[in-house]
Amino acid sequence: MTSRQPKFKKLGQNFLINQDVVADLVSAGEIDGKDNVLEVGPGLGAVTSQLVEKAGRVIAVEIDTNLVEQLRKRFQHLSNLDIVHADILDYTPPSGVFYKIVASLPYQITSPFLHRVVFDELGDISHLALIIQKEVAQKLNAKPPKASYLSNLVSLYGQVSYVQTIPPTAFDPAPKVESALITITRHPDPEPVEGEGSHGDPKRFSKFLHRGFSSPRKMLNKVFDPEVLGAADINPQRRAETLTLAEWRKLSRSCHSRESGNPG
Repeated sequence: MTSRQPKFKKLGQNFLINQDVVADLVSAGEIDGKDNVLEVGPGLGAVTSQLVEKAGRVIAVEIDTNLVEQLRKRFQHLSNLDIVHADILDYTPPSGVFYKIVASLPYQITSPFLHRVVFDELGDISHLALIIQKEVAQKLNAKPPKASYLSNLVSLYGQVSYVQTIPPTAFDPAPKVESALITITRHPDPEPVEGEGSHGDPKRFSKFLHRGFSSPRKMLNKVFDPEVLGAADINPQRRAETLTLAEWRKLSRSCHSRESGNPG
């Protein structure tokens, strides 16, 4: 026990132990017997044990070697569960399969994980149910005039819903901050973003948003040329956090036209 504790702390693992919260997370995943579920960080298997009862197939991706061994022993009798020893930030699930994601995410990987989802690096994901840090959940769910880089980026992919706040006591060890359960449902017919390819380039749009939110409380004319803002019908004295996703798309097109030398 004592020899493993420093490693758990290093990996940022806070194990979900409240069974009511586990049930809420699985319910938010909207799982049925035809679904393939990707679980991130199964830990001790509290969520896994409920997922395998509902889903057609579960792929549980765990980075910790000791936990992988424990999980494989605990669930060795199950034919619809694959325990994969990998880092979710490097892992690519089998192609040609639709997935739902259910996870109590380590706080420190939330942002890079969400970027992988938006960039379609984790395959065809239709729905996510995630437990993340409450502060990040609020940023994801923020709307103008308090929108954020993350809220705009993830809105490009799907609809975010804040389900409930989760106290630290739901975990062991208990984190120092509150968590939140959120869902993200992918847009059924997403609008392409400016860039290469028929579906646009979300990575390019991400860099553009980063540029726009580099100084979120400063007027946009400190970041973008006033003529580009004018062409997008955006007041140059507005701030980044006040723009809607539709306005960011319009501004992106305006910048792209200017950079490509096409005034239209």
